Amino acid sequence: MSDMPQQPKEERTDLSEGRAVSRREFLKIAGIAGATVGLGAGLGGLVAACGGSATTTTTSTAAPATTTTSGAPSSSTTVTSAATKGREIKIGNPLPITGVLASFGAYEKWADELSAKTLGDGIVLGDGQMHKITIIQTDTQSDAQRASQVAGDMITNSKVDFLVSSGTPDSVNPSAVQAEALGCPMVCTNDPMEAFIFGRGLKPDTVETYPYGLLFGVDQELVTQPQAFNKVQTNKNMGILLANEVDGNTWASVIVDGFKKLGYNVTFPQQYQPGTEDFTTQINAFKKAGCEILTGTHYANDFTNFWNQAQQQGYKPKLVFIGGKSFSDFSFPKALGPSSVGMMANWLLHKSFTFTDSLTGMTVAQLCDQYEADTGNEWSENVGVQTARSWAIDCLKRATNLDDKATIVAAIKTTKMETIYGPVDFTEPVSATGRHPFANVYKAVTTTIQCVKGADAKPTADTKFPYDCNVVGADFLEGLPTYQTIEQQYS
Repeated sequence: MSDMPQQPKEERTDLSEGRAVSRREFLKIAGIAGATVGLGAGLGGLVAACGGSATTTTTSTAAPATTTTSGAPSSSTTVTSAATKGREIKIGNPLPITGVLASFGAYEKWADELSAKTLGDGIVLGDGQMHKITIIQTDTQSDAQRASQVAGDMITNSKVDFLVSSGTPDSVNPSAVQAEALGCPMVCTNDPMEAFIFGRGLKPDTVETYPYGLLFGVDQELVTQPQAFNKVQTNKNMGILLANEVDGNTWASVIVDGFKKLGYNVTFPQQYQPGTEDFTTQINAFKKAGCEILTGTHYANDFTNFWNQAQQQGYKPKLVFIGGKSFSDFSFPKALGPSSVGMMANWLLHKSFTFTDSLTGMTVAQLCDQYEADTGNEWSENVGVQTARSWAIDCLKRATNLDDKATIVAAIKTTKMETIYGPVDFTEPVSATGRHPFANVYKAVTTTIQCVKGADAKPTADTKFPYDCNVVGADFLEGLPTYQTIEQQYS
């Protein structure tokens, strides 16, 4: 048997048949919360075993020229008879179909299929020609090295014209490295901007050619979390629990000193190793300091182990923020149970947002409803991964020469549009304290949400599902209603 590394094997699935488809000095002022996501099973692809590894590649072959909603702008899919037929345009999407981030990949697959249906048989792009858009999916297996291999293979072998990526540094960062090294335009979302820049060894003034992100910043946590915490009377003693990995280290570089400067009494014990089974050291430190507030970001299995041990050892803080890496959809509270009510996380999207998706023409609420109709699962912030596809298509519609990568990059660099993650304007000057903090990064809207029972959701109660969430803090959304945090003992 050959010892040569195997290339990802491509398997194509026609989506046109039988499917109803629906973000130390600069760091101190500069956002992260990894976002693993929720369960959206039911739109699965194929997983092929190949030399001990599983690779899935789905080609989103367009369905008949229809839109997913009557509100969809006709310019997204209308093909005029005068338009010359151009070549196929390939968009590569390295995504985690298997592994610890697989639930996130389920949302990406849903968004790819929704986009394929909306695009139909073809779309007129910036060169005035009608092009079939193919979205290629390949499984990263939730592994950063694998994601790098997959992205590289898409660029060099599949000859994709564009890369899209969403969700945690494990997927986005290696894809961005390959995009820059191999010269492929790329847009990404759902990644901490600090991890995206500094996690890849870049400097604040670095200007890359190919990868661009609509991302969130850990600095935004210093705005949104206090909005929530200040609604409950506490002693302002805060425990910070973080893992010793990219996300944890990025959060630590921002929020430890950041919360101290905001007047919190911070206890920050040693960072745990992912997968640890003993949190006694951290729990004892928080109990000794009387920490009524707990914050951090974690993989769901790590936080669950911590929380069970904390309850057994008598540590019950008033306020618990666990981050979108654990709690980015409602599979988390369903698994943890009633003690999850009152826990908080950072979400980039809430169903109450009034933004509209440029590709489908759907509002945020309509997209959330479509996701529920397609999968039978509850909406979450991760419906927002649709943003990367819509952004990519917007750029292709403004690029006048699709065979010239510099032209596509120029379209990305001049992006000025509304997304379901808020407005994006890369023509704004780069400013460390603004929404365009790095040349290749624009900041998304960020909120702090709190888990509630379905019947307690605002502005509209939803009793179809046992759990929902309310927005209790927000950055960059003036006038967005926020609701009283539940003072809750998590019992």
